[in-house]
Amino acid sequence: MDFCFSCQRFNIHALRRIPGGWRTYQLKLARDGARSGCSSCGLLVESLWSKIPADRQSSLDEEQTRIFLRATHSRRLSASRDACTTKTAALQMDGLQAFIAPAAYEIDGQQPVKESTATFHVCAE
Repeated sequence: MDFCFSCQRFNIHALRRIPGGWRTYQLKLARDGARSGCSSCGLLVESLWSKIPADRQSSLDEEQTRIFLRATHSRRLSASRDACTTKTAALQMDGLQAFIAPAAYEIDGQQPVKESTATFHVCAE
């Protein structure tokens, strides 16, 4: 499993420390990473970008468009006894939510790209 420089430095624990906050990644860099064989970038791009219709993809400025990513928490996290949830309890998260939006999405009220949302379940040893 190969990872690009950005994904090698990705710290899932840092997401936990941003209550309700989003980390962002430039879409162009994630697509470049996916093309270069980065497994993490490939998963993000395939899960998000591939849902957007081709005509909408071509109208987006990849350098001014970002992937927004944050940790999710559920009440099931503390109540469940399954192996995956027990192992992720130390992370205080059970998933990641992601979408694609303009870089200024939170500042100027622009909307996320409607078709580009994904939820990932997290399980760690």
